[in-house]
Amino acid sequence: MSNFNKFIENNFISNQKDVELYSFHNLWLRNYWDRWHIFLPKPIVGHLGRMPRIPWINFDWMPRIMP
Repeated sequence: MSNFNKFIENNFISNQKDVELYSFHNLWLRNYWDRWHIFLPKPIVGHLGRMPRIPWINFDWMPRIMP
């Protein structure tokens, strides 16, 4: 598990699962998600820690509409 990561201007295309999130304080910005085509923040759902699994949510605040 690593924290304080930056995911900026990536393309998430044809993945069975977009992201497996086990960390916090991440920055998600201007990424393309092939299953997200609206001008709203993209929720990124995951868990903090392995056990106990605490639900956690991040957002890509400005997702791209095109790759």
